[in-house]
Parts: sequence; structure tokens; C-alpha cells
Amino acid sequence: MGPLSHAALENSVLFSYSGGHIRSRQESPYMRKPISSVFIPKHADRGPQIGVVKHPGGGHSGPVRRTEAHEKNETLRSVIDALETILEVGLARDAHVGVGDWRREPTLADLPEDLGLLEQFSPAARAHHAEAVDAGEAQYRRAVADWKHAKELQAHAIADLQGAVQAQNNRLAELEQALKAGEPATVAWYAKEVLTKSPYPKRLERQVEVSLDPGTGTLKVRLGIPSFHHVVPSVEAFKYLRPTDEIKEVDRSPEERAALYERVEAQLVLRSLHEIFSTDISGAISGVTFSLDVIAVDPSTGRDTISPQLSLTVAKSAFDEIDLARVDPVACLQRLTTLAS
Repeated sequence: MGPLSHAALENSVLFSYSGGHIRSRQESPYMRKPISSVFIPKHADRGPQIGVVKHPGGGHSGPVRRTEAHEKNETLRSVIDALETILEVGLARDAHVGVGDWRREPTLADLPEDLGLLEQFSPAARAHHAEAVDAGEAQYRRAVADWKHAKELQAHAIADLQGAVQAQNNRLAELEQALKAGEPATVAWYAKEVLTKSPYPKRLERQVEVSLDPGTGTLKVRLGIPSFHHVVPSVEAFKYLRPTDEIKEVDRSPEERAALYERVEAQLVLRSLHEIFSTDISGAISGVTFSLDVIAVDPSTGRDTISPQLSLTVAKSAFDEIDLARVDPVACLQRLTTLAS
């Protein structure tokens, strides 16, 4: 998840010119990977800078370069839109995890390949048996014995499969009952499933820990996310310069990246709280103590470092009064944090 090295960045834009055409010596990572791997320049703290992606060639490459710049900007725009609409997307979907939907019935397709449909005794194989009869009664008896043995193996395999599936369905039924009854460990497990299965942009990987205090009904949630260097693209735009036939990368300022990251954090917390409260089947959760950590790699050790970002406790009754579709996420989270302090 780390940024590209200087060497990787330099090697990614090597081109050769032959016969009036530009030929790539090594495909750029920007053309084959999400912008999550863009290089963060060391001079980012000096304000907007411009990087140049050079493509030596003749005047005929202009339309190609313009198209390339447009495609890069479209990809970048989709990444930013995904980060800006985290809360909106979360409000538009049903976050429930259908435990009952995991029930299933066994089929022959679930059997090992050699036990599925007794293919060795297909019509063509039976014709071979007829030839075996002609060749001798002993061979025929062996063929019949093999067929019966295969049938027995398949019957045993089907019985084992049915038993395993039924046992799984029974466990799911017990799980549903425990969830409806508000059994603490099951409620915590289900809340973690809800948060884990909630779809987010790929660059926003999350680590989730959940537990429930049965005495107070407070669900404790600890969420870890990557630092803004990994989440927010360092590039603001790609510009094509016709005179030099180049594509320039305009860096996003550190202030802009920090502001977008703050909006991402706020939306993430509000969406998580919404998903927890809206999927509480038993009503066992009276409130949530939410902690958000930023996880980054220490370049000196190569190990993860965890930096607490915020912590707040929100009562379900107070959260239900908020119209999340109309709030400013940052202002709303600041208000909740103030109320909790």
C-alpha cells in the first residue's frame, strides 16, 4: 500500500519513438492500477507543484496525448467522487446481513468430481460393458461390481453432504435465534459482519474490532484506516500541453488533501453508526463508543504504527434525531464529539 519509489516512478514513463509512433517500453502504473498507488512527492509541503510526464514524438501524437490526459482525469474524478459520497452511498443501501440467506440445500454439483454423476457409466461406457460381455462373463461381472461400488460411494457421499449442510443450517437457525434474543457475543459478531461487508472504495481498507458490554448495551467499535497519504490522491489534475506534447501532473495541495481526508473520516464514522443502529435486530444496542485509528507504516521499521484519531460515545436516541441526508458530515461529527466530551 506504500507509495511508489523514485525509481519505480521514473521507470514507469519510458517511451521509444519509431516510425512516427510512440511505443511504450514499460506500461505506466497510472494506466493499469487505481490512483491509490500514485507517488507522493517530497516537495508536497511547498504548495502546488507540477510534474511532467514526457512523451517524445512528433506532432501526430497530440490527439493521443489529449485522450490520455482526459482518461487520467476521468479516473481521478471517479476516485474523488467515491470518497466524497461515502455517506450518501451508505444511506442508500440496506446494510442488513441476511443470515437466513446462507441456508442452502445440497446438490450433486457439491460432490467430488469423481462422485458427481457417475460419468464412467454413461451410455458410451455401457456400450463398452456390452463389449466386455462379448469378451467374457468374468469381465462383465467385474464391470457390474464396479458400477455398484460407484453407486454406493455416491450414496455415502450424498448422505455425508446432506448431514453437513443440515448441521450448517441448524447452526444458522441457532444464530438467528441468538441474534433476535440479543445474546451479547452474537450481537457483536453481527455488528462486525455488517461493518466488514459494507462496501467502500478500495483505497479505504478498514480493520474492525467490535465488542458489546451486556451491562450497559454499549457497543464498542474500533476502526482502523490508512493515512491520508494512501487514501487521498496526491494528483489534482492531468494537463496536456500542446507546444511540448506533454502531460503535466498538478499536485493537490497538502491543505486540500487534509480537508478531503477529514471529510472521509467524518462520513466513515457517521455511516458506520448508521449501519450499526439500523441493523440492530434485537434492540440490544443502546449506544456506541466509537474509536477511529489511523494506521501507517513506519518507514524506519517497516511496522504499522497506530495513531488514535478520535473517540466518542453516541446514544442511539440522540443519533436517531439526526437527518443524515441533510447534514454536513464534518460539522455533524464535531457536534457529536462535543456532546460526548
